[in-house]
Amino acid sequence: MDSSVYVRPNKPKHVTAPEKVELEPIEFSEAPKPVVVHASTECHVTPYDVAERMVELLELESDDHVLEPSGGTGNLVQAVKAEGHDADLITIVEREYSLVEALLQRFCSADCEGAVPLVHHEDFLSWAEARYNAGYRYEKIIMNPPFKQVKKHMEAARKLLRFTGVLIAVVPTSFDHPSYEEVETLPSDTFSTCKVFTKIVRYEG
Repeated sequence: MDSSVYVRPNKPKHVTAPEKVELEPIEFSEAPKPVVVHASTECHVTPYDVAERMVELLELESDDHVLEPSGGTGNLVQAVKAEGHDADLITIVEREYSLVEALLQRFCSADCEGAVPLVHHEDFLSWAEARYNAGYRYEKIIMNPPFKQVKKHMEAARKLLRFTGVLIAVVPTSFDHPSYEEVETLPSDTFSTCKVFTKIVRYEG
């Protein structure tokens, strides 16, 4: 090649290797097991910020017995617990086995200290009827019921409320009942699994 076009740079043929640096070993934590449920369960997870606002509306007292009729993944219960409410005053009902497992892992695992919520693996409508007939009542109820059976679930929950109690729920905007106060209309993209028009309602016993 013509030397006027290419000239080899005058660089050393050897370089000193940098000093070896000991790196901290990387610790890999096991990823949480995903919760997989069938679409028929209508498990639309309540966003945590919505759950927090719903808990504010409950106006919790320290000795209130709280019922969550459709436990799901537990965001509503977590928001109740985050207010410092005693876990042993919280009752959860959930019919889907995989969700029950997730709830037990979240709230009742072996490394939990102190009180834990009571989790019932049952269909809420059947459970509520038996509970009502046995005379059980709750001061506060917080819920995100299945939208296709919203009227049945809301009525079953209302019957379990003490006469001085408060019920807070996320329901479709089509749910209309004169005894329920509409508190907040939620955006249609509130739930990541579907686009649905919903609102938060409040009922006082």
